Amino acid sequence: MRIGIIGVGSMGGAVAERLLDLGHTVAVWDVDAEKMRRCAERGATPSSSLQDLAKYSETLIASLPSPKAVRDTFLDKSLLDGLRPGTIVVDLSTVDPETSRVAYQSLKARDASYLDAPVSGGPRRAATGRLTITVGGDPDAFHRCEALLRQLGEKVFYVGGPGSGSVFKLINQLLVFAHAYAAMEALTLCKTLGLDPAKMYEVVTAGSGNSFIFQEMVRMAISGEVWGGRTSLLIKDINLTHEMAQKSGAHLRLCRFLKETADRMEESGYGGDDAVKDFRAFVEMVARGGA
Repeated sequence: MRIGIIGVGSMGGAVAERLLDLGHTVAVWDVDAEKMRRCAERGATPSSSLQDLAKYSETLIASLPSPKAVRDTFLDKSLLDGLRPGTIVVDLSTVDPETSRVAYQSLKARDASYLDAPVSGGPRRAATGRLTITVGGDPDAFHRCEALLRQLGEKVFYVGGPGSGSVFKLINQLLVFAHAYAAMEALTLCKTLGLDPAKMYEVVTAGSGNSFIFQEMVRMAISGEVWGGRTSLLIKDINLTHEMAQKSGAHLRLCRFLKETADRMEESGYGGDDAVKDFRAFVEMVARGGA
C-alpha cells in the first residue's frame, strides 16, 4: 500500500517509522525539510508538495499540531486537486470536532473519505504499534482501513460519525491534564513533608489513586527521564476541551480550573517540550506561593 504522511514531527515521524518497519511504501510531506530528511534516512520518500503527495498516495495519514493546520491542509486546493477518487484520509491530529467536520465535508466533496482518528500513547508507543485510536467518520471508510489502523494501534475504537473521534480524544485530554497536575502536586507534597518520593510511587501505584499518567510522569520525574510529551500540546488540548464544553452548554468546574491553570503555565514560561519538567516546575513554584 502506498501511504502518504502529512506532518512528520514526533508523532508523525514515529508513525512513518512503524509503517516502514512493516514494509509499507511511505512518502512524506512536512513544512520542515529537516524532518522530511530524517524520514528519508529511514526509507521514506520526501514529496515536493501536498499535491504530489496526494497524487501518489492510496491512503493519507495526517499528524498536525493545531486546528488551523488541519483546516489549512484539508481546504488546500492543491491537495484537493491531487486526491485520487476513493482516497481515505486518516487524521491523527487532536482538534475540535467542528474542525474535523469541516475537513470531512471538504474531502467528501472530492469523492474522498476523512476519518478523525486522534491517538493516545505518545511517539514511543506509535513506533511499536501500541497506540489507542478513537475513530469518527463513515463506517464504510473505517472498515476499509481498519487493518491499517490496527497496525498502528493495539486498541482501536470506532465511536461514531464525523467529529466523534475528536470528542472522545478531548474528553481523554481533560483527564490527562487533571492527572498530570494531580500527580505533580502529590510528588511536591511528598517532598515538602520530607518523605521518599520512590516510596510514595510504590504505595500509590499499588492503590486506588494510581493512573497511567501518574505512573509515567512520577516515574520519569524521579528518574530524570524525558517523557517526550509536549506541554504546549497539552495546553492546546485543554483549551479545546474547555471550548467544546462551553459550546455544549456544560458548566464544568474542573475543566475551567484546568484551562486557567494552562493559561498561567503558558504565561509563566512553562509551555515547552517536556511536560514532566514543566508540570513539576510549575507546581513547585505554585507551592512556594509563586503564582
